[in-house]
Amino acid sequence: MAGAPKLQIYREGLKAVQNSTILTEALHESPTHGEWRWRIIGGNGEPLAFGGESYKRRIDMMSAIETVLTLTPLNAQEVDG
Repeated sequence: MAGAPKLQIYREGLKAVQNSTILTEALHESPTHGEWRWRIIGGNGEPLAFGGESYKRRIDMMSAIETVLTLTPLNAQEVDG
């Protein structure tokens, strides 16, 4: 039986593979390395949603999450891709 969805918050690139010097160096060169991001993971472990923006400060990311949570009932609009 699958569990409930979970909100995960994390800092980008901080759990990179430590054995790969090239990968670690590339992550340190990323303009968003170490910035905050969020994602929602379903009870089956699959990703459901991601925050598209990274945040320098954790408090700014938490504020964005709170804004998303206030969008109920969600007024979904279909737009051209």
